[in-house]
Amino acid sequence: MRLAGEVLARYALASVLPEALGELHRAGDLHVVGLESLDRVLTLSAEAELLSPARASPTGAYELLGVLAELAPHVAHGIVLERPAALFSPLVRSARETSFHGLSAWLRALTALAQGARVQIDFGPSGARSPAASARVVEELGELEGSLTPRFFLDGPELEAVLGARADLAPTVERLLAAGRLIPVFGGSEGGFAGPGSERREGERGAVACAGAIALNLPRIARRVGPFREELFQSALAELVQAALEIARALRPLQERVLPGLRARTSYALVPVGLREALLVLGDGALDCALAARVLGFLGEAARRFAPAGELEPTPTPFFGELPAARFAYLDARSQRAEGARQEWLFGEAEGESRELRAYSSGFALFPAGTLPPGRAEAEALRAVSCGVIPLNRAAASQRGWLDVVRRFEAVRRAHALEPLLELFPRPREDRPAPRLRPLV
Repeated sequence: MRLAGEVLARYALASVLPEALGELHRAGDLHVVGLESLDRVLTLSAEAELLSPARASPTGAYELLGVLAELAPHVAHGIVLERPAALFSPLVRSARETSFHGLSAWLRALTALAQGARVQIDFGPSGARSPAASARVVEELGELEGSLTPRFFLDGPELEAVLGARADLAPTVERLLAAGRLIPVFGGSEGGFAGPGSERREGERGAVACAGAIALNLPRIARRVGPFREELFQSALAELVQAALEIARALRPLQERVLPGLRARTSYALVPVGLREALLVLGDGALDCALAARVLGFLGEAARRFAPAGELEPTPTPFFGELPAARFAYLDARSQRAEGARQEWLFGEAEGESRELRAYSSGFALFPAGTLPPGRAEAEALRAVSCGVIPLNRAAASQRGWLDVVRRFEAVRRAHALEPLLELFPRPREDRPAPRLRPLV
């Protein structure tokens, strides 16, 4: 599989993508995630009831495992079962009747399926209407161990409803949040979080898939333009978004030929990599959360304007950035050494102080950010993002109290809910066309 993936990636770079776009990938200005798995989507998100072959019952839940086994070979990273409350409730009831078809046994069967297929299978938000079933799932997830155990994406109201129904689960919730197996999400009126790299539009019921992702090297742009040059940074960022759109359009015909007949709306995701490092360069050592909001909001605006047909998701995603973050850092360090420059990772930290190459940050966690507490800084930075994952900086050893971080994020976000975002990103007047940026090549 690894050899086949390498051949497919080289074929895509040499024969599918235009030469200029392939060179952007090779040089590290961007990174196309999923070139080695073009015959599969990165992630697939669908409502559990739509995939279930039978009515909500313990038997139907086990039959759903067969459906997931058929879908797993066509997915590279993971499957998200959205609104799984109807799936959980019969399993919880059967567990009370001491049946072997209980929730605990089903979760272990699901984990075994994920490990055998090498695909992450997760649960999406269920809503706050069934806190008892969600609480039982959280309790059971706290008992599971091993690789590819299911993750549970919960929004703020559902998480509070779970704790309201079972206050004794607070230590379990803290532990799962720290381990990244309980992932808090947020949404808005325009759309909601569907899965890594995917956004569910208002009123949409069908399956959605992330066909691929394009990671953008933000620190390289920031170093090229220099501190306090935000307009030049946005101009260069817009060119990379245009390149990402061209990549998506070039890869889509190939994927439509090799992908199975998945009845899902597919799109590509934008992955900003090294946001924290870029902010430090643009701010000359100071991390400005308002600048982060403008950068992420500008990415969404550029995706909506350049790809009105929906080829690109308008919401930047924090997923799929770990490998590009390491690759970008390596290429940038090698480039600066070749130019005779001294590699500086952070202000006052020279390369000679550490023999190990430090990867760029991936995701949107900004703590520590001056005097702002964790959760507040991220809420300020993501106030122009309609939906996504609440960032938790699990790499910061000093950060504790994960529930407090989530609650602080939700409180700050609610405080900004009525603020018009268009003031941050003024749209062009309707009586004159929007200015066209110069082509990338």
